[in-house]
Amino acid sequence: DTPRVASRRQTASPHGDKPRRLTATIPVSPDGDKRHAVRGDEHRAVPRRAAAAHNLPPSGRRKEKLFKMKSTIKVTKQSIPSAKMNGTSSLPPFSGYQPRKRSGDFGTSEYDGLFIDYGLVPNAFPYRDQDMYTRELYDNMEDVVVLENEYLRAEFFPHYGGKLNRLWDKKKRRDLLFTNPVIRPCNLATRNAWMSGGVEWNCGIFGHHVHTCDTYFTTTTKLADGTPVLRFYEYERIRRAVVQMDFFLPEGSRLLYARMRITNTTHEVVPMYWWSNAGVPEDEDARVITWANSSYVADGNVSETPLPFDGDVDVTYPSRNPTAKDFFYHIPDDKRKFEAMIGKDGTGYIQTSTSRLVGRKLFIWGTGAGGERWKNYLTRDDLDGRYVELQAGLAHSQYESLPMPPQTTWEWIEGYGAIATDPKKTHGSWHAAQRETARALNEIITESALEKLLLDTREMATTPASGKMLFVGSGWAALENMRREKAGETKMAPHLDFGEVGEEQAAWVQLLCEQHMPEPDPDVVPPSYMLQPEWTAMLERSCDSADRFNWYAHYQLGMIYAAREDLEGMRREVEKSMALRPSPWATFAMAKYELERPDRHANEGAIMALKASQMKPDDLSLARIAVTYLVQLGMHEVALKHAETLPPEIRSNSRIQIYELMAHVRLGHVDEADAIFKQDGGLVIADVREGEGLVTEMWFEVEELKAKRDGRTFDRNEADVPYIYDFRQWVPKKRAKR
Repeated sequence: DTPRVASRRQTASPHGDKPRRLTATIPVSPDGDKRHAVRGDEHRAVPRRAAAAHNLPPSGRRKEKLFKMKSTIKVTKQSIPSAKMNGTSSLPPFSGYQPRKRSGDFGTSEYDGLFIDYGLVPNAFPYRDQDMYTRELYDNMEDVVVLENEYLRAEFFPHYGGKLNRLWDKKKRRDLLFTNPVIRPCNLATRNAWMSGGVEWNCGIFGHHVHTCDTYFTTTTKLADGTPVLRFYEYERIRRAVVQMDFFLPEGSRLLYARMRITNTTHEVVPMYWWSNAGVPEDEDARVITWANSSYVADGNVSETPLPFDGDVDVTYPSRNPTAKDFFYHIPDDKRKFEAMIGKDGTGYIQTSTSRLVGRKLFIWGTGAGGERWKNYLTRDDLDGRYVELQAGLAHSQYESLPMPPQTTWEWIEGYGAIATDPKKTHGSWHAAQRETARALNEIITESALEKLLLDTREMATTPASGKMLFVGSGWAALENMRREKAGETKMAPHLDFGEVGEEQAAWVQLLCEQHMPEPDPDVVPPSYMLQPEWTAMLERSCDSADRFNWYAHYQLGMIYAAREDLEGMRREVEKSMALRPSPWATFAMAKYELERPDRHANEGAIMALKASQMKPDDLSLARIAVTYLVQLGMHEVALKHAETLPPEIRSNSRIQIYELMAHVRLGHVDEADAIFKQDGGLVIADVREGEGLVTEMWFEVEELKAKRDGRTFDRNEADVPYIYDFRQWVPKKRAKR
């Protein structure tokens, strides 16, 4: 692959400021022109002219009349019930995303060569968490970009990381993906907010990516023959990588093509992570098929297990797995890269790619109460939201990033669509299922044709878009190109239009052009942070000269040191900031220092967090972190007293409520704790984290207190946790008593 670069900026989702209660629903089938419908359920051949134009092999089946449709792109709006994002946290992200590093010997072969734990970062700095949403749904008209031909209709969300929200199979008149009927963020991503369903494109650091709820630059261009192309792109600030995604759906194609392009814009080797994450409707009779005979799994650590059975369970049927689990398929280098989910009739969904995307994964929530609860929690309250995740990545597992050489571009093509197979074979022996799926895929497109398509479209991918800009991303790439121009360096991805800098970049533009930072009022929330080495050096120079008496410059430099886990550097700069002008942000930073210093002063840290919240009592982020620290450190009376002083709209936040409940439990206040649990039909935390057992644990402890008060016994192992409180996806379904 040839070296290349790209970057750009982001904007928030355009939900209105005045909420209206939920009345809208999303249609069951997509709105489309009936002239474009494919009649009947019979197999239709790919036209030879279209196949030749795009290197697609024509079908070997009988010729049939085809209702042709030229590929089209249009921008529209859909009525989708949505939660309001309500902006971002006022604090740097030092208390949220923290990936677990694995330790000890791995249960893998010395020949596997996995990069486990390579590239892990301690937090998502310089991004701020998107954790201000609530559970309420409101009427919303969402921007959607639609790409379609006679076989498929693809619907994309430009304001949610370019997510492929829906892929409609016109032939079978069904969704190939799990299409979430609502926009309801939940706490599963690196910056907290994430939505289930569709296909998301995770690039940069481990986890659901930093831009999953951000606007991507969105424009259009064309292939050489005029086929329209939908282009998304952005600049990822942690890896300093440009992400470019070009989607096209040629006339006669049974696959949606996603041409991916990521560029390391630096002069250093960087750890690079990519996983395309597809949610597919759960079908109890469906089988997931890929060309692997073993998979990597993580039960405390990483090991390799054979396929298709794990013990006595055929794990290639997702519905047979009792608990949540990841299966990372070990596909041999010489086998084709694909992953399909085939129903009992032999039809289903398939994803394939060129050879660079070596990894494939299956994730299931399991059949236990916790897994069932998660499926419902992620969607509309009256739906169960059943789905599994089929994913494709650069590495064999998601515990890895790969070393990406300096100033290098990696490219590949992915294909998404429907597939038809002989069900006797795909639901027969494992090897028969693999061979049959590969055969059916080859009828759609061969491996060599897909690789050729990647090369044939390279000129398009490195040429400026011919269409107009539809939506604008963030201003961070524009800022980086401004810095590069001033330093006499080449711009990133000159074929991509990164627009202009905005308010988030204003202070850094001043530092670049005037060699000093602005000095805002300490009560104002810092709009952004920076981590990049060149900017750190600029800020260090300014703090030694023009900004030596600027509280804001020293605070910003302290946060850079905190992100680099330089605690003493952080303390030094934050203390300078506090001495110049106290602020709630620097006070919170000192709380983090006291909590994380080697001779941990935890109680002092909690009191500092309390003081920060008292300095700005209307700030939800400060209030939540103060109450959390106080309760976690056993300062229950102080936490409850502080909660009582908070404005009602702050105190009613579900995260504050659960920690108030915990304080009451620890103090033995059973009635007060029980009342919080039962309010409004049952306490639901808007941002409960995947794997977090807090809600379930609190229910157990409240019930234990009630049993003790009432003089009866309570056995956790026999208790039936109410559905809305049970998020334990690792606990299997109870067996019926005989």
